[in-house]
Amino acid sequence: MFVGVGRFVLHIPSAQSLKQRRQVVRSCKDRIRAKLPVSIAEVGDVERLQVAELGVAVVSADATRCDEILGAARSMMSQLREAVLADVRTELIALGEGGKGIAADAEPSLNARGLAPGDDLPEHWSAAFPVDAQGADLGRGAKRDQAAGQGARGAQHAGRDAPTRGAASKRRGRAVDSDEYDADEGDA
Repeated sequence: MFVGVGRFVLHIPSAQSLKQRRQVVRSCKDRIRAKLPVSIAEVGDVERLQVAELGVAVVSADATRCDEILGAARSMMSQLREAVLADVRTELIALGEGGKGIAADAEPSLNARGLAPGDDLPEHWSAAFPVDAQGADLGRGAKRDQAAGQGARGAQHAGRDAPTRGAASKRRGRAVDSDEYDADEGDA
């Protein structure tokens, strides 16, 4: 496994206020997130008016893929109209020997906790991350719902049909078909 990390410094000469600066930084981060499979965050001093420092991280099984993605992020930032790419530092970190064998690196940590690879998780770990019999994650409300005897997601749907996510957003002010509502006209 390989982790590619980049630090990109942008100079924003047109920023006359922190609001303008934040707008440029947010726009840059949104564009990169939309186009590339990366995590990106502002890591520098957010009070510097015309300078922004962004951190970018990517994880891949292939080192060249990490380099390609970081290069694409660099290219996108260098083409910004509102900012100038002032500095770039990148690093590639290989986890395991040659990026392989991460499981072997994790074994000492598991052994220190009295576990071996393939052992079942301790009870307190299972309670913190509940899964059903097939191993599917039950999500945040699962422990509360199970404690109430309703099963996963049962409390939300007990005795009624829950509206779909689309119907809920339509109730918030968008156009709605009249048969989407029950007798509650006050929700509109």
